[in-house]
Amino acid sequence: MRARMRAHQSGFTLIELAITAVILGMMVGVVYKSLGPMLAWKSRADTENRMALLKGAFETAYRQNMVSIDGDAQARLNFAAAGNIDPVLPNGNGYCVPPDNALAPIALLARSSPNEAIRDGYGLNFCLLIGARAGIAYNGQNLPYHPVAIVSGGPNGQVSVGTTFVNGQLTLATDDIGAVVDTAGQAIAAYTRTMEVLSKSSGALQQYFSARYQADPSRGPGIDYFGCGAAACPPGAPAANWDAANGLPTTCAGPVDMTNTAIGVVGLTREDVIDGYGQVARYDNCGAGLRHPSNATATMRIPPFTTAVQTTMPDGTQLISTAVGMIY
Repeated sequence: MRARMRAHQSGFTLIELAITAVILGMMVGVVYKSLGPMLAWKSRADTENRMALLKGAFETAYRQNMVSIDGDAQARLNFAAAGNIDPVLPNGNGYCVPPDNALAPIALLARSSPNEAIRDGYGLNFCLLIGARAGIAYNGQNLPYHPVAIVSGGPNGQVSVGTTFVNGQLTLATDDIGAVVDTAGQAIAAYTRTMEVLSKSSGALQQYFSARYQADPSRGPGIDYFGCGAAACPPGAPAANWDAANGLPTTCAGPVDMTNTAIGVVGLTREDVIDGYGQVARYDNCGAGLRHPSNATATMRIPPFTTAVQTTMPDGTQLISTAVGMIY
């Protein structure tokens, strides 16, 4: 009876289990050896793709908020009411540990939640290297910008001590992965656009001066055709030698937005007078530094008369293009 019962028992012996474990181990080793490089490549590719998306989001957000960002000298990206993005630096072990919602100000551009957008292809977090406001020399101007870089610790997740970001230059060590956000390029593009706006606006004002001169039957070189001398022209500064019928008001109370007063008169559109920082250019025909009939300085009350179109860079530096009322 006992012999019959043992004959019907089933299961694996310890020897069989040991042999199976050895075979499985060998199979896992073969599979990993084959798939390991592929998995590593996929993680790196995913990291670079995520980094590219985040870089693009930063560049778009930076372009849209240059006034508040570069108006702040600190090592952060100031998005005004939307909050700040602060640097995320490696901790003592080289890992990047951002606070929750660190990317909240650019959430709409990041294509994923803030906490997901800051993760690399290895399931860890990016570091954000953000410098204090710096300057880049371009066409005789020192343009303000904030250096920004994104760094991943790579396969081991730890950012090497040899990885540095100095003066906008990113140096990567060991297996770290990184990208520089082109904020300097954004600063150059904004400045270039701004100078184009100022030049076009001052050119339109200069052409307007000539047209007013030609249309005036009693024209004379002593009349300032850059503004109106009648009290009906707000803010109004009645004075001799202004063009009384002019459609442009005088600005003796201070510069005036081009959109409010000048674009329809001189043939510009709103787009024509929006500078590279998203601000409306202003014009001034009655400032102390301009030649006009109402100037307090006698030598500045004689022609050729001048007017100026102006704006400011985010750091407060004023940019000006001057038109001169010369008749040829």
